[in-house]
Amino acid sequence: MIVPQAVRAVIPPLTNDILSLVKGTALVSVIGVSDILTDSINAASAAYSYLEAYVAAALVFWGIGIVLERLSHYVERKFSKSVKTLAG
Repeated sequence: MIVPQAVRAVIPPLTNDILSLVKGTALVSVIGVSDILTDSINAASAAYSYLEAYVAAALVFWGIGIVLERLSHYVERKFSKSVKTLAG
């Protein structure tokens, strides 16, 4: 039964790669960098508050990153518990 052990060993680097990919591609066109920045530029043009619009766009990406990091941490922790029970 090497495959289950290999899958458990691959989970942490795989989730890290997925998280980097999602951050790098901005949720693969569901929420794109250009979409958020275009909306923030439109809002900033109306109110002449560019700094606030760019900070809001940055907070959106930051929030998405935090959610994905927590999710990957949960998955890694869940799989590490099953490895500990098999070893013990």
